[in-house]
Amino acid sequence: MIAKISNGYLQNIQHGSDGNYSMSGFIPGEYEVVYTWGNEEYPVQKYKSTIVYKDSYDTKAGINGKTKDDKWYEDKFKQKYIGQEWDQTKKQEIRTSDAVDNYEERESIDGEKTIITNATSKNDESIKINSTTPTFKIDIESYEGSLKTEEEFSKKWNGTIDFTKRKDEYKNKVKSIDFGIALRPQQRLALEKQIKRARILLANGFELAKVERDAEGNITDSPYVVYLDENSSGGRGQIKFEVDSEIIQGARLDIVYQFVVSNLSEKDYRNKQFYNYGKGYGDKKSDEITMPTLDAKQVIDYLDNNILLSEKDEKWSVIDKNKLQKMRTEEGLLENNNDMKTFLEKCNSVITTGELSKKLKPGDTNAIELNCVCHEKVDYNV
Repeated sequence: MIAKISNGYLQNIQHGSDGNYSMSGFIPGEYEVVYTWGNEEYPVQKYKSTIVYKDSYDTKAGINGKTKDDKWYEDKFKQKYIGQEWDQTKKQEIRTSDAVDNYEERESIDGEKTIITNATSKNDESIKINSTTPTFKIDIESYEGSLKTEEEFSKKWNGTIDFTKRKDEYKNKVKSIDFGIALRPQQRLALEKQIKRARILLANGFELAKVERDAEGNITDSPYVVYLDENSSGGRGQIKFEVDSEIIQGARLDIVYQFVVSNLSEKDYRNKQFYNYGKGYGDKKSDEITMPTLDAKQVIDYLDNNILLSEKDEKWSVIDKNKLQKMRTEEGLLENNNDMKTFLEKCNSVITTGELSKKLKPGDTNAIELNCVCHEKVDYNV
């Protein structure tokens, strides 16, 4: 943390074990306090300065039509709670932050990481951001009444004035500048894969057996189907088709998977008003254009070596070996995931799609299907 004045910076700032900072030795003038923060525990990608009261902050800063208060740090309400923790049970007013993040810095930081892969998913703990208070004025003296020199300073043992010891009531004290940080609205994109339908078709095209899952997750009953143990969520677990060997010759198993991507993020708005003041500012219906969206640009999956991508499926494609090798080494999609790299090397088919790509607001979903065929005996989970 530093105090900034028009002709330079003050560096003589002490940090106490109680979380308080103190500054001394500064001359009269206009100042602002700048907090520079961001580390492993509080990465700036996940945290932000806490919101401020709009009317109060606008008065401190002299913005949005408010007359500037040059001595806002003397706020009597804040002085009352110095040294106390705010207790909601006592219905105390909230003592909020006086500093806000530099919004241009915030936009620059957020703009650096718009595409997330394994290589870019971690927060950069070295990034810092500056949070600044409105300017405030320090006068030569803090005493507002008539001033006599002999009253301002303490006296020595012999009764003469000690000009090195000014009494506390005549010192400028800035005791109530607060700064806080809070978690930003969390962004989360979920991808769910389930078997939607499985069926056995005989060589002549006749549908012998079929199992289908509806939108609520219920599974239809069908001849030749045996249900095994329940899965961990209490639903029907593995299923098995039991068909006489005389009629299954030349048959094939069709499987339709469903992929659903959901934006489970908390609501946020990418505008300065909402960032600084919170709910009720910059979050109207007309502001939804500034709401961050998430987009599953590319989804990569693999097929069991007994399964093939259906020729009728035009939304998915098999990644050729050269492209797959480039993904492992150059594109960073599998960076820091050696287990997945090793596993994919054993798969005959690694597939990908861009059909799930869609800008999703919080609460939005998008879904596609994956059609596969199998000509061999294999166990499947539904």
